[in-house]
Amino acid sequence: MDSLQIKRWFRALEIAQILFEDQGYHGKFLNQIEEFIRRKTMYSPKISEELVPVLFRLALAKKIPMTKLVNRIIQEYLEKNHAAELNQINEKGVNYGRGQVPIRANSYDQGSK
Repeated sequence: MDSLQIKRWFRALEIAQILFEDQGYHGKFLNQIEEFIRRKTMYSPKISEELVPVLFRLALAKKIPMTKLVNRIIQEYLEKNHAAELNQINEKGVNYGRGQVPIRANSYDQGSK
């Protein structure tokens, strides 16, 4: 999807949200659609092929999903080596098109328990 198409999808969702609320319907489903679009359009870097088997075996040994392991490794690295930058980002928040959203320390680890 190109950026213009994405903007149109989000605008359509905003209009649908207004109509849903006006008619007394719950907009949870629309929120799920919006989150899905954001995930699909977000850049996802690829893990190097030589690291995948190592991470896979480590995740098996720890009995956790590989995504959770990778998230923990990245989070620990960032907190250890880039604390000042993370604090600065947290103060500013991250703009996802609907205002500033603060980055939480454990937000990467949620949902994979």
